[in-house]
Amino acid sequence: YFYGLQTNGIFQNQAEVDAHATQLNAAPGDLRFVDQNGDGVINNDDRVNIGDPIADLSMGLSLSFDYKNFDFNMYAFASLGNEIVRNYERNQPLTNRSVYYLDRWTGEGTSNTFPRVTTGANSNSLFSDFFVEDGSFLRLQNIQLGYSLNETVLDKIGFDKARVYLSASNLVTLTKYRGFDPTTSNGAPIGGGIDQGFYPTPKTFLLGFN
Repeated sequence: YFYGLQTNGIFQNQAEVDAHATQLNAAPGDLRFVDQNGDGVINNDDRVNIGDPIADLSMGLSLSFDYKNFDFNMYAFASLGNEIVRNYERNQPLTNRSVYYLDRWTGEGTSNTFPRVTTGANSNSLFSDFFVEDGSFLRLQNIQLGYSLNETVLDKIGFDKARVYLSASNLVTLTKYRGFDPTTSNGAPIGGGIDQGFYPTPKTFLLGFN
């Protein structure tokens, strides 16, 4: 499981910072961490279980049928109940941000979810549940429709068999994960569920002839 700090909103003003347990370089707009052991200091002793990279359920569905000269097949798969860490946000502070950072804290009362954006020293990059979210997804991985030419046409062109097809891969992905691709690191025995940042899987459309 993921072992890190638990957040409890955003510091809205200096009075909240002063009233909280000692947190290194804390300022208004920063993440507020839970003092789990009540010793008045935020440190590694306050880390808890904040997520599980292993899916509760994995499943796939394959369908195919033929009708006259047409053939159709599709494959979909899903992963349910696992969490993913958006680790690229922690380790790459100078990269472009995703659109949801437009809802960041910019002053008292503006946000209690996303911290201020700054390159100054703070604790926002510490490993916490802010970077962990539901990684469940359902993906239509492949769908294909084909048509085989009938014998009359084949005799005229001198072919034994001929088929045209249209296929699409990675057509639809249903997920609440806000990273680039919820399939990141799936199945890794160690380090699974940690999104280090990579180019997402593209949608691919093919028109072919066999």
